[in-house]
Amino acid sequence: MRTLRRSILPLLVLALGTNPSDAAAADGSGGAEAGDGRVMLFTAPQGLVGRRKLFTGTVPRRDGGRVVAIERYDELSRQWSPITSATTTDKGAFEAGWKADRPGPARVRARVQRTGARTSAAAPEVNITLYSAQKATWYGPGFYGNETACGQTMSKTLLGVAHKTLRCGTKVEFLYRGRTLTVPVVDRGPYANHAYWDLTSAAAERLGFSGAETIGFLRR
Repeated sequence: MRTLRRSILPLLVLALGTNPSDAAAADGSGGAEAGDGRVMLFTAPQGLVGRRKLFTGTVPRRDGGRVVAIERYDELSRQWSPITSATTTDKGAFEAGWKADRPGPARVRARVQRTGARTSAAAPEVNITLYSAQKATWYGPGFYGNETACGQTMSKTLLGVAHKTLRCGTKVEFLYRGRTLTVPVVDRGPYANHAYWDLTSAAAERLGFSGAETIGFLRR
């Protein structure tokens, strides 16, 4: 029974995304058996390019005070490369920040380096998605019933976005305060407020977007 409980607990931690060091919920996490303990990594599943992304986690207490490297997998070189690092506390907790440099999916992990005969230990990789960031607005009232530049009828239920140059029908995934939504380009614009995107009212409502703010985006 003791063996069964030890094998189930890591799965529960991963499924709930719970950091055992502070019992705080996290949207993305990873952990693995590492000798007499586990290396754990926690981070939100999304982030914005140019903005600080936070990584937290724990290592076995015996590795307290060591440096932990946060690494990203490079698909071209097929190698793991460090992107940031942090020194763990005496109890094995760590926190590191990283400014994302390019959009798209990424695979990351945390690795603690050990000396002597003891090999380094790493948490299983965590998949995240990074989005570019630009200002967006929304529109709709006053245009309902009109034909968009892409040949659709503007309505309260039309899910889409206006862009000045992207081809009609191009799919774009948006991120706003943890919500994501993929919609096609259905119109031309915006032409005010120095905005890069103009969401239809239906798309803005789905995202909980109500003003002129920075929003994450990724072409699909």
